[in-house]
Amino acid sequence: MIATKRQPRSASDQFFNLHPVFSTEDFHKLVRGSKRATRASLLHYFVRRKRIRPIQRGLYAVVPPGRDPDHFTPNRYLVAAALRADTVLCYHTALEVLGQAHNTATTLYGFTAGAPYNAAWIQYRFRLFRYPRGLDKAVDHDTGVVHREIESTDVRVTGPERSLVDCLNCPEYAGGVEEAVVSLRGFPLFDFGILETYLQRLGLGRVFASVGAFLEQDSQRLFVPDELLRNLERRRPKSRTYLERSQRGGVLLKRWNLIVPRAFLRQENPLEI
Repeated sequence: MIATKRQPRSASDQFFNLHPVFSTEDFHKLVRGSKRATRASLLHYFVRRKRIRPIQRGLYAVVPPGRDPDHFTPNRYLVAAALRADTVLCYHTALEVLGQAHNTATTLYGFTAGAPYNAAWIQYRFRLFRYPRGLDKAVDHDTGVVHREIESTDVRVTGPERSLVDCLNCPEYAGGVEEAVVSLRGFPLFDFGILETYLQRLGLGRVFASVGAFLEQDSQRLFVPDELLRNLERRRPKSRTYLERSQRGGVLLKRWNLIVPRAFLRQENPLEI
């Protein structure tokens, strides 16, 4: 490394050890106080030495010792998490990180307080959505968020409760209804307090019904309180509503005023329409 009075070699090595995927902003914190040109020249130096490799503009991956820089592919979840400083991995990506996804996907999803974002990188696509309505305040952004360690890096991801709600709200981002429910049924338990808090934040009748119908099918295994189901039922939509916005046909769950595809059901016993 180019030696500078402000930046000893060990500091860069320590930074790379702690940040296998990082943004330009992250790196600038390492050499805070140096001129912008100095920070840019350091990055260019490490790229030329193939110590790091660009992923896209403003985003880099550290090449581990002994790996071929030209063929090294960093962890895709770390890439997704590093796209924005406030990224929270969600939808099917959250199911994957939490170890519950039935299949893997080539599109990765996250929430951010900034503008929506779309990008492609090798065989993967990345989509960042704005936080859902109801989470307008920054203090609400951590509702239902958990931390997971990936390659010694702390990653924020929607937890089981929020993933349940989000995936039933937008099953198209969870691999479809069948993939969503099969994956969600892998969770051994839910914190119903967190679940109700997040549902109240969103305030969507269709989602109250979807979550209620899902929990009702596994009420004994999950020890779902009857009072919770009654609370969710009171918030169901007043008119018949489809689980999926683009859905046509399906099975009517009378208690929930919800029309669901057959793939949603564990047992096909409700009234058909």
